[in-house]
Amino acid sequence: MGGNGAGEGYIANDFILAAMSDLTGIRFWTLEGTGAYLGSINWEIRSNVSNLPGAIIASGNAHPTRTNVGTALSLTVFQNDLSIAVNALAAGTYWFSFHDGLDTNVTFQDFYWAWADLNATNTPTNRGVEFVIGGSSWDTLSQEHAFQVFGDTTPGGGVPEPSAALLFGAGLAAIASARRRQN
Repeated sequence: MGGNGAGEGYIANDFILAAMSDLTGIRFWTLEGTGAYLGSINWEIRSNVSNLPGAIIASGNAHPTRTNVGTALSLTVFQNDLSIAVNALAAGTYWFSFHDGLDTNVTFQDFYWAWADLNATNTPTNRGVEFVIGGSSWDTLSQEHAFQVFGDTTPGGGVPEPSAALLFGAGLAAIASARRRQN
């Protein structure tokens, strides 16, 4: 386990939406030294331009729900849950980025975005990037970062969550099967 510094600059990682979606939340994990968290997170959803973060689509400064989930490398590991509202994003590649505290903070802190665990399908792929505030370009980090994006694949909330849709579909299949047996 490890991480990349998200205190003095933005860290970004890409994600793919398979269908038009409303984003409702983001969960990410951080490794932190005592007192490193500055009390809020500046977050961004960015477009994708030539496999790098592009224009800011949505952003905010928020206070995530934070859960202490243990320690690693003598640092505390936190699960951070952000509620966001980003509506009607088309299918495609986007970037989630964040920074500890306000953009005025450029001082190093022991605050790191945790890497995703490596396995056969998740290997370092140069997809994580960083941008030091006051810098001029994104630099490659060669790590995948640990995060989840939550949302609804039909803007406006018209489609149930995938698990509910599967249960509904299984119920319809059972009714159809029962009707065939009756005939």
